[in-house]
Amino acid sequence: MKNQTYEKSVIPKSYNQKWSNRIFIGLIAGVVLLSVGSGVSYLQAKNHVHSEANKIVKSDKEQIQKISNGQSSQNYKAQIFLNDFVKAYFNVPSDEKEQEDYQKVLLAFYGQDLPVASQGQQKNQSELESSQLMDITNSTATYLVTYTTHTKENVPASKGKKASVKIVTHDNSTLFKISYGTVKGKYYVSTFPTFEDVTSLNAGKSAPLLTMDAVTNLSKSKENQLNTFVKSLLEAKTKNQETLELLADGLTLSSNEELVSVDYTNFQQKGKDIYKAIVQATFKNDMGTHPENYVFTITKTNKTFFARDFTNVITAKDMETMKG
Repeated sequence: MKNQTYEKSVIPKSYNQKWSNRIFIGLIAGVVLLSVGSGVSYLQAKNHVHSEANKIVKSDKEQIQKISNGQSSQNYKAQIFLNDFVKAYFNVPSDEKEQEDYQKVLLAFYGQDLPVASQGQQKNQSELESSQLMDITNSTATYLVTYTTHTKENVPASKGKKASVKIVTHDNSTLFKISYGTVKGKYYVSTFPTFEDVTSLNAGKSAPLLTMDAVTNLSKSKENQLNTFVKSLLEAKTKNQETLELLADGLTLSSNEELVSVDYTNFQQKGKDIYKAIVQATFKNDMGTHPENYVFTITKTNKTFFARDFTNVITAKDMETMKG
């Protein structure tokens, strides 16, 4: 037909097969490289984790070994054995025949006869009242022992009375030290136990001297602000947990007490709006009144004070560093 037009069909241009192969190979190579890279990264990460884990395990093993070999180590099986020995040692019967059996019981703990140079031993009747383990190592244990003894005492004749014998009872406390050993996982007492005075635990005058004579090097107005905060803090300690949490971190509520007075305070500036506080206060409970010591840090943000890092021990060093 005369005016009819036709659109020419456009046939897509065919791709060169060589280039198609190159693109395909390139894609495959990229995937392979990514996989290899991921694998290397994974292996590196895995090796790092294993390395760190081995360090932690090694550290834990060393720490456990250190604790196991230290004086703080407590072998509970040994304690059971030693507890029985303490009971046997201090429960001495009065009857001579029963005392023979008593010696046989002790011998079972020693395992073998220990050489004795003396010609004989005398045992008075006694009963164990209490025992408490104070310290134990891999070879020794020390108990605080309280026991009662019954000894015979001669009463000489007096006017109108014949000579007689009376039983005198004494209450005793001692530190009882036991040396022990092990054989194939079982225990034995390796030598005769020893006695020590309980008072030997008391440092007495050897303890550091503490005096409360430090000088606060702050202005009076700043000292008054800190004193007001300390009083509010210690009152909150005895009254309200929510208020206490707003004022401090690390101080525990004691609702059965009442703050009587803040008796001593001393403050040292440790930085901008940071102060070290040393405080002694009197509290009251059902037992009466008693003093308590506190050392802590006070920080100020804007116009608000907050306390943290509490300890109840005031040392001589604390006071020395605060002297003017």
